[in-house]
Amino acid sequence: LEISDAIARVDTELVVVTPQRADRRGRERLIWIAALAALTLSLAASLIFARRPNAAAAEIRVDIATPPTEVPQSVAISPDGRAIAYVATSDGLSRLWLRSLESGSSRALVGTDGAESPFWSPNSQSIGFFADGKLKRVEVAGGSVETVTNAPSGIGGAWNQEDTILFVTLGNPISRVAADGGDPVAITGLARQGSNFSPHFLPDGRRFLYYVRGTPDARGIYVGHLDGTSNPQRLVASDAGAVYASSGHLLFVRQGTLYSQRFDASNLKLSGTASPVAEDVGSGRTDSALSVSDGGSIAYRSRSAPVERQFAWFDRSGKEISRVGEAVTRNLAQPSLSPDGQRVVLYGSPEGNPDIWIFETKRGVFSRFTTHPADDVMPAWSPDGASIVFSSNRNGDNDLYRASIGDRSEDVLLSSPERKFATDWSRDGSFLLFTIRDLKTSADIWALSMDANRKRFPVVQTPSDEEGAQFSPDGRWIAYQSNNSGRPEIYIRPFQGPGQDWQISTKGGTQVRWAPDGKEVFYVGLDGALTAVRIGMPSNAQVPEIGTPVALFTPPLGRTVQQGDYRHQYMVAADGRFLLAVVTASPAGPIALILNWKPRP
Repeated sequence: LEISDAIARVDTELVVVTPQRADRRGRERLIWIAALAALTLSLAASLIFARRPNAAAAEIRVDIATPPTEVPQSVAISPDGRAIAYVATSDGLSRLWLRSLESGSSRALVGTDGAESPFWSPNSQSIGFFADGKLKRVEVAGGSVETVTNAPSGIGGAWNQEDTILFVTLGNPISRVAADGGDPVAITGLARQGSNFSPHFLPDGRRFLYYVRGTPDARGIYVGHLDGTSNPQRLVASDAGAVYASSGHLLFVRQGTLYSQRFDASNLKLSGTASPVAEDVGSGRTDSALSVSDGGSIAYRSRSAPVERQFAWFDRSGKEISRVGEAVTRNLAQPSLSPDGQRVVLYGSPEGNPDIWIFETKRGVFSRFTTHPADDVMPAWSPDGASIVFSSNRNGDNDLYRASIGDRSEDVLLSSPERKFATDWSRDGSFLLFTIRDLKTSADIWALSMDANRKRFPVVQTPSDEEGAQFSPDGRWIAYQSNNSGRPEIYIRPFQGPGQDWQISTKGGTQVRWAPDGKEVFYVGLDGALTAVRIGMPSNAQVPEIGTPVALFTPPLGRTVQQGDYRHQYMVAADGRFLLAVVTASPAGPIALILNWKPRP
């Protein structure tokens, strides 16, 4: 049963049918709805009940409204064309939802809080997704959610007939893992300029499409092989990932337009010219939220106005004091305030791979600090403000680099075959805290001595994920987050020497920072509230006095922490004010369906 058959029975109050994508927002919309509703349902009802579309049936375009979402690119149509999986927020919870294209009903899938980037099993019985730093799966018919493997910052997957899953984690090559679990294995032979994204299996189940972001001459669609024997040559330039349609076409997006082009999946050759399929197609920086059923029906999220971000000062009560600089449409990721409060270091990607940027808090001016085609991410200030440390995968692994603010000279602080991300530098300059993330184990907190020895040692190392560590102002304590309880919570512990972990948050928390005087700890709760906890440190005592968490205000940070995005979005100034990367986002567009798509020759 293909989508085109099922639409005949969809609840017409929840579905909007439009004759042309260009008219979707025009005045004629209501007129078209009324005039064409009966005709559209009649056409849909007349379609043949088969997986392969009927060449004589009319092409139909349908919009489906959904609840609000922080991750509009998280959309996937099932291979059998009966359902769409998407992420939406309802009652304050972001979850995976399932929309039946037979009944028109939608339901949230239990146990999928914080889900992102859903993808289907070939038999349409299961959905893979990412949440809590894990790759997970859930049966559509019901049942508990199962964890497949670790996947910190997981953002895309694909599932073949042999129950092999390909998945992507930021900064790593695409990896493979058995659908029933096991240790992941990195795929070799892929093009690398920064990170790879958006795997999509070709019909043989061995080769797959993937997307490379980077410089304009490298950005686009490539083909990989499970055995690592692929030749990394670009098929076509694209702004996000591509999919293969059973009609023998490659579908990809450029500048908001969906294109199709003839593609021989056996010889991996494109032919003819690219033809436009639809306008106003939404896409992120790597993912177009584009999917296709086995029968050729196409689903994607319609484009909405771009998300804007801007720095703004807030007081403790949540009152906005002022905005600084212009609003931008790029990420303002992991901002860190310089010791003198005059500059912010962050990373973002206006195009291609992310680089380190400097923002002046007085003039509101951005300047690009690094320009390497690799991923330069997660910066932190030295205590004297004269240099920064950041992570980059220039040599394949995420190594730690130090760069001078003055002449921008760089040196490698730590090179090793692990994913390493700096999180804080002690005020006396003696130690650097960083996180090591391992797909086979977990995230752990380490420290690096900044003397000539460059000795590294574990600080918090357990089977759980520990990350985001911050030094107290006196350097004696660290605050960090851990999912040891099953969800992220905030803890403090002595940096060195004897002592235990002390839980600070009570209902989940992330993005921890110390107050400049060391008497409070701040974090963002899972409900989005910026929260403060008083901390008393008796002299020479290993037992802190911990107060009750107090919600200060809910800042407009956009993407919810439930989505597992634990990067800092706020800073604490010496005078107690907060500098936030506030977000202004338009509602996500509807999910668009193209039924009985008619490719051009």
